[in-house]
Amino acid sequence: MTMRMAFLFAAILATTPALAADIELLGIGTLPGTASDRSGLTGNASDGTPKNRLGGMGSAIDSTGRGHEYLLASDRGPKDGAVDFACRIHRMAIRVTPGAAKPVELELLSTTLLSDESGSLFTGALADPQRRLDPEGIRMGKSGTVFMSDEYGPVVAEFDANGRLLRRFSVPERFLIAKAGRTPAEEMPPTTKSGRQPNRGMEGLAITPDGKSLVGIMQSPLIQDGGLGKDNARVGLHCRILRIEIASGKTSEFVYPLDAPSHGVSEILAVSQTEFIVLERDSLGGL
Repeated sequence: MTMRMAFLFAAILATTPALAADIELLGIGTLPGTASDRSGLTGNASDGTPKNRLGGMGSAIDSTGRGHEYLLASDRGPKDGAVDFACRIHRMAIRVTPGAAKPVELELLSTTLLSDESGSLFTGALADPQRRLDPEGIRMGKSGTVFMSDEYGPVVAEFDANGRLLRRFSVPERFLIAKAGRTPAEEMPPTTKSGRQPNRGMEGLAITPDGKSLVGIMQSPLIQDGGLGKDNARVGLHCRILRIEIASGKTSEFVYPLDAPSHGVSEILAVSQTEFIVLERDSLGGL
């Protein structure tokens, strides 16, 4: 069993944003889907999955600025939030050699577990509103700290090099789920009438070239923005973008229109202070 590293497209964008229009596939790197990470965890999660399973890495990616090294945000774990899987990020070497027999080489260098200020680990379990985290966006800060966005709040947070939470940025209340539930169904109308849709929170995160602002983008429109129609079908087109000044926490908002209601945003990358590349997916299979 192998896991296709779809994040390589984002890795190329992260290193050569000016050439985004000329992107071409150079190769595909694979790792065993049952590979172990470097977290040092032992034992199994609640569903029997090994706690050190490398799993769904590549929820987001950013260059560390050191050679071929990248940071990867691991998704919330198996079964879409039904498992107490500890949240983590990985540091990986991705070496690309065009024309080589194996053009993409992958090497996992380290794994860092994410924790709150007291050192308690965050988990991907949807049923734990106090401890849950669904990492979706990741960016390196100028000082070496790591900024991340998550879908559950949504939350935008800063972690130190050891994965410990330094601070949460204040996100306008209209972005937040009005009533957090223990299942996705509990977070849908009519129970909840405002905030992000279930599993459709802040999917992408950018940092401006000057390192002074974060730019987060929602995967889908907010519920109160007409995101859902009859029987909670997705009908909305307008996703909110939140810009956060890192020093002051001051925010401003913009709108990104999807090409179709069935689409969703996967990532955002800053090309300049005011220009961004947005990766929008149609959720259809194929390469």
